[in-house]
Amino acid sequence: MLLLTRREGENIIIGDEIQIQILSVSKDPEHVHIGVESPDVLAVQCSDVGSEVTDRKQDPVITYKQARRVIR
Repeated sequence: MLLLTRREGENIIIGDEIQIQILSVSKDPEHVHIGVESPDVLAVQCSDVGSEVTDRKQDPVITYKQARRVIR
């Protein structure tokens, strides 16, 4: 496992098509908001949510806001 330290506004690039940006970090409660930019054919989900989704009888509803700014 590769461990990285990033500040707000900094990016992590994976391969040629995946970019992750640290959008904000809050201390109370401790949360990190990240933006993930990837091809539409690639599914992106949190690992802790993945097991919950398979246990549900209904299809999950996923909402998101499409960011208009470009990650560099």
